[in-house]
Formats: sequence, structure tokens, C-alpha cells
Amino acid sequence: MAHIEQLPSGSYRFTAYDGGGKKKRLTWKPMQGLTARQLEKEIQKQAALFEEQVQTGNVADGNIRLSDYYALWMEQHARPQLAPKTVLEYEKLWTRIEQGLGHIRLNRIKPTHLQQFYVELQETAVNLKKGGRLSPTTINSYHRMLSSMFGYAVRMQLMTSNPCQRVRPPKKEQKEAATLSEDQAIRLLEGLEKEPLQFRVMVETLLYVGLRKSELHGLQWDDLDFSNGVLRIERELKYLQKQGLHVRPPKNASSVRAVKLPAGLIATLRYYKAWQNRQAQLVGDRWQESGWMFTDEFGNPRHPDSLPKQFKQFLARAGFTPEEIETIHLHTLRHSCATFLISANVDIRTVSNRLGHAQTNTTLNIYSHALRQADEAAAEALEFTLNRRKRA
Repeated sequence: MAHIEQLPSGSYRFTAYDGGGKKKRLTWKPMQGLTARQLEKEIQKQAALFEEQVQTGNVADGNIRLSDYYALWMEQHARPQLAPKTVLEYEKLWTRIEQGLGHIRLNRIKPTHLQQFYVELQETAVNLKKGGRLSPTTINSYHRMLSSMFGYAVRMQLMTSNPCQRVRPPKKEQKEAATLSEDQAIRLLEGLEKEPLQFRVMVETLLYVGLRKSELHGLQWDDLDFSNGVLRIERELKYLQKQGLHVRPPKNASSVRAVKLPAGLIATLRYYKAWQNRQAQLVGDRWQESGWMFTDEFGNPRHPDSLPKQFKQFLARAGFTPEEIETIHLHTLRHSCATFLISANVDIRTVSNRLGHAQTNTTLNIYSHALRQADEAAAEALEFTLNRRKRA
């Protein structure tokens, strides 16, 4: 068995000898959330795997091609550590990376290789879904994946430095978050009064709370404290290709949060809960009691990807113009919630906390336009107040 050494960083170092007596080492970092028993089992598994690789001559070193290293990175880091949706995205991005860089030895990849790869993506690659060239945002996704791959290689001592740190991908386009105007929000709420109860409750919850779609579908009744009017967001429900419905913690640690709900929304949710209980009685034994807040007719969690299409269809029924329907999306409700809070002079830290942003700067960057408007209104209010006192 390979020698196992725990490092101060929380990682583990495995040492083994090949057939010629040459020492090989590997630094391995376990995924978070393992119990003591699970951790010990995983350590022994990884140590045994490393020893087998050393003895068969398949142990990785910096001289392997990037295409071979990709398989190792996926097995040892990406799938155990990253969100399933991120892994699926990286699997799709890999096709172009393999074509452009897969043949190069890992320890020979230079910043110039990456810069040339980004230029080729920008000038010749075609967006397979929308047509046209790849956007800077998409090219930054390739950069983010490569940086993750090389960062892990540095930690595993397969590379001396991460070449992505010396390369600048195309600058991302800075777009203002699309939001509803007050008139549009009023029309939307009026239109919801004619809609089925569950759909109305889901859209109102998105608008009043500013949830992500996955957070909305991840809500369970135990998350809602009716007495105090507090909703706790602590999971996401997503649909992933090849995996189906997937429940996981929210996007980041800051996304686990408790928010106070408006009294009107609490009353609506109370009415909706009573309606759901009646539905369960109607279907009898076919009802699958699962605790989900938003379910199909038999108590199973709703498919998260069905709501955006329903929302677009609703906008048409509510009298929104084709131009409005083109620009208003389900995520617009989250942006609108934040914008209305900022317009009401709610401080930016409170807004950031309600949205579950990891950093206040994220909120500042996304809603800079709304903040400028709020600041202009504050300046006008200050001028009015001071001038009135001066006249008095």
C-alpha cells in the first residue's frame, strides 16, 4: 500500500515506488462533506489506485498530453468536487479544447498556446445553437475550464504554474440586468389573477422574494415558518441531462438564507397549502407525499424546465407585446425584485443577502443602473430639502 501522509492544508500525499525503485508522489484533496468513515474509505481507495497506477506505469506526470490529463482531472477532481451542471457544461466545452490543445504535452502548454486558442475561437468558431461567432462570455467559459484544469495540475505538482493566469480572454460584455417597469409589474400581477393558483403562486414568489428558478423548485413546506413569515432557502432542484432531477445545496454558501415574506404572500401561500391538501385528498392513494411545495397532480416535484415556457405563454395571454415578451424572461422577476428594493432605498447589503449573492460587489455590478437612479433621486431629494429650509 502506498504511504499516506496528511498535510497541514487538509490534503493527503501518497508515496509509492515503481518497478525500478523510483519514488512517485501524488497530492490528493478529498471532497467536502464526507463523514470520518467515508473519508477513511476514500483515502484508502485513492492510495490503492495511485499505487496501482505507479506499478503499471500509468501514473500521471506533466509529460502526458492534455487529452489524457483531461480524463484524470475529470475522475479525480471535476466529478467529485464540482456541481453536476458544471461538469456537463465542461464536457461540452472539451470537444473544442481537445481539437485545439489536446495534442500538447501538459508541461509544455504556454500562455501563447492559450492566447492563440482564444483568438481562433473568436474568429472562426461558430455558435452551434444560435449561429454566428462565439460571444466573449462563451470564450470566458473555456478560459474558466482550462484554469480549473491547470490549477488542479499545479496542486498535483504536474505543472509549476497555471498558464491561464498570464492570459486575458476577451472582455465580457457588460449588460444591464433587464427588469420590469412598475407598469409592467402591475400588469403582470393583474394578469396573474386569471391564472391557475399554483402558477400564480410560483410567479408571485419569484417576484416578491427574488429567487432563482432552481431555488423556487427546491422549496419544501418545512422551509416556511408561517407564524413568523420567514422562508428558508437551502436547496436547488435542477434537471440534468442523463441524470434527471437533481437536488443539491444552493449555488454558494451565501445562497443558504432566510428571508422575510410580505404578509400578502404569506396569506397566498397559506391558501395554496390548503388547496394542495385538497388535491391530495382527491387523488387518494396515488398522491406521493414528498413535502415539496410545488408539485404535479400526484405530489411529485415539478419539472423545473417547464415553467419558463409557461411564463412566456402567460405573458401573451396577459396582453404583453411581442417586443416585451422577447425581453422578459423568468429570471427578469429576480432582477425586478432587486431593482424595486433598491428604488425603495433598501441598503445594498440587505438586497445582496436576500438575493443570496456571495459578495456585495456582485449586486453592485449587476444593478449599477438601478443604483445610479436611486442616487440621482437621493440627490434631488437632498436639494429639495435643503432649499426648502433655506427659503424658510
